Amino acid sequence: MKLLTIFILLFLSFASLAQCEESSAAFKVKKYTSLEQAMLEPDSVFYLDLSRSKLKQLPHDVYAFKNLTVLILDRNRLSEIPEKIGNLRCLKTLSVERNNLEHIDNGIFRLKNLEHLNLSNNEIRVIPAQIGRLSNLISLELWSNIIEEYAPELATLAKLEKLDLLNNQMTIPEQEMVKIFLPNTEIILSPPCDCSFD
Repeated sequence: MKLLTIFILLFLSFASLAQCEESSAAFKVKKYTSLEQAMLEPDSVFYLDLSRSKLKQLPHDVYAFKNLTVLILDRNRLSEIPEKIGNLRCLKTLSVERNNLEHIDNGIFRLKNLEHLNLSNNEIRVIPAQIGRLSNLISLELWSNIIEEYAPELATLAKLEKLDLLNNQMTIPEQEMVKIFLPNTEIILSPPCDCSFD
């Protein structure tokens, strides 16, 4: 019985991955910029751009788009990303640039297929240990935040090609530490600051 359960879980995992691969090819067909329009055909929504929509909360309707591959939420007023975003299992690109985020919400770390994450121009202070769960991440953009802590789990992101930390106040030791974590990653940094105060 135990072996059967494992087999079923593996089968469902591969089936889900195959479905997401189909979504990845299909999202180029149409880019939705209206939630109302997208709700008319939820199974056909692969690319949703809700930038500049004055959102203070993520609309519940977004979770109806099970094939969603790209979600753009730039230039809104979001202070958090709900845990439920982790249900969007096909999501490969998430951009929440220029909002009011103070931390990277746990739901994001459930997005196992995520390849591109942009949380730039927010108020994020910590890159937490859970970042290591995003094993498929290719690019991570965190420019113009106020990051003070960098989890060693960054080093486990073997596929990461680009890390943008421009306009975060970092000392020379902090910059060197991040470079050691990710020796094969392009890391974009501002000149180091003298952040010590007498």
